[in-house]
Amino acid sequence: TFQTLKQTFAEVAFVPGNHELWLDKSAAEGDKCADSIDKMERIIQLCLEEDIRIGPVKVGSLWIVPLLSWHHLSFDSEPPICSESWAGIPSASRTVKLGADYRKTVWPHPITPLDDSVAQLMDSLNDVILDFENIDEWGEDATIL
Repeated sequence: TFQTLKQTFAEVAFVPGNHELWLDKSAAEGDKCADSIDKMERIIQLCLEEDIRIGPVKVGSLWIVPLLSWHHLSFDSEPPICSESWAGIPSASRTVKLGADYRKTVWPHPITPLDDSVAQLMDSLNDVILDFENIDEWGEDATIL
């Protein structure tokens, strides 16, 4: 797929998302990854080998800036919905126990999706990938996507 995209577009950027970090324990071979971090490292290595951008890239006058992220319950600052029409919808804390991202990812201790440690890990990786020390090269009039 990366090769097809590279043949079609001048630049290709990719960000591993939540589904890419799921580990397939049901397949006979499985993902052969120790955990979701190992899988992300393998995906990033593949991107580097295929010349797929995982960091900022300028296309014309537009900067494309891929960002790693992970959701967490603390991001939900809205009050609970207490309407009859919403009865039966599972609470966020129940969704955590049922959600595929929580069942299909595996994180080494002490990283866990039950606190904000996965989100903090992703944020710290952005600091490395984005190289904010050289952000001045982007220019004051940069359009960033």
